[in-house]
Amino acid sequence: MKRKPNFKFNWKYALGEIVLIFIGISLAMGFDNWSQNKREREQLEGYLETIRKNVVSDTASIAETDSRYKSFHEIALNHLNMAIHDEYSEETLLGSLQVLAEQYVVIDQSGFEALKSSGFIKDLQGTTLEDALFAYYTSYSKALLEENSLNNFIENMEAELYNSSSKEVTHVLKWTSAKQLGLELEEEAQMNSALKWFFSEPHLLGIIQRYADEDSPRYELMLSNAKELISQIDLELKN
Repeated sequence: MKRKPNFKFNWKYALGEIVLIFIGISLAMGFDNWSQNKREREQLEGYLETIRKNVVSDTASIAETDSRYKSFHEIALNHLNMAIHDEYSEETLLGSLQVLAEQYVVIDQSGFEALKSSGFIKDLQGTTLEDALFAYYTSYSKALLEENSLNNFIENMEAELYNSSSKEVTHVLKWTSAKQLGLELEEEAQMNSALKWFFSEPHLLGIIQRYADEDSPRYELMLSNAKELISQIDLELKN
């Protein structure tokens, strides 16, 4: 007697095979997605660790620049106070000449630029860490603008000062070089007269006045933002 095929059994078996295949594909896709997400997370953490190292290193440079900036402000105030009272000292003048030097804070932006180029910064959108990142690097951009304004002013005034053919300027340059080399100069009377003149020279006083008026918290703000950024990166890396 010929046996009839069990189509009902074959149908259930085929369906079971399809379900197993579907589950297998889903598991494989899920594993691939997990692996991809894990790789991307590791890459993001790598960028954040680099940024953290950059910022930690930056803080030393920022603190040094802030200290020098505040020192120049105090030097300028002291110089103006003496000039107003028609007083003079070689020590004060020597200190005041420091403010003629340009001053720029330098930070390492390589980690942040790499993060932006990678596209992973999109993973931080809407987070406190994103806010901290942009707060820090924006405060640097603003500080740079203020520094450019100050340094351009100093450069212009300094050029006018040293373009002068006045013999007093020549005497002061000789005196400054001698001080740096630890040498003694002759013609002390002429030198003292030149130094007193230079102490109240209009272009120098213009630079001194600009520094006396400077009271920007730009470097303090950068340090505060750096501290917050490091804190937020640490929190993100713990997740």
